[in-house]
Amino acid sequence: MKRCLIIGCGNEFRGDDAAGIEVVRQLERATVGNTDVRECSGEGAALMDAWSGYDDVTIVDAALGNIAPGELRQWEATQKALPSEWRSASTHSFGVADAIEVGRALDVLPQRLTILAIGGKQFEAGLPLSSEVQQTVEALVKRLTSQP
Repeated sequence: MKRCLIIGCGNEFRGDDAAGIEVVRQLERATVGNTDVRECSGEGAALMDAWSGYDDVTIVDAALGNIAPGELRQWEATQKALPSEWRSASTHSFGVADAIEVGRALDVLPQRLTILAIGGKQFEAGLPLSSEVQQTVEALVKRLTSQP
């Protein structure tokens, strides 16, 4: 049986940066088939450790750059590098994109690695999720729980 994992990245205390973590927390209370869920700060080495042993991994993270607040973008990272205009909201110098490229170079990527990036609006400490991101989080949880 294929081992599946959804990783929610972010910082729960920095507004929209908590999007990935909120998705995973909601999924923990729902049924996601034979899929494990896990929170991660988004630090690259921790991500590589988290996906080790899994065949199909989805990473949910907030993003900055050329992406509107609440917009959801999807990339199949095992097929090609993340677009250069995409950057996560991570405070780590070795983040999601770096972990993927190091994993690719070391040949330790899962068979399938999907990135779901949610455009963020506010990343200041102490703020809640923006309404745009909250709506996307709820829609994404519904989508992920309805898959076979």
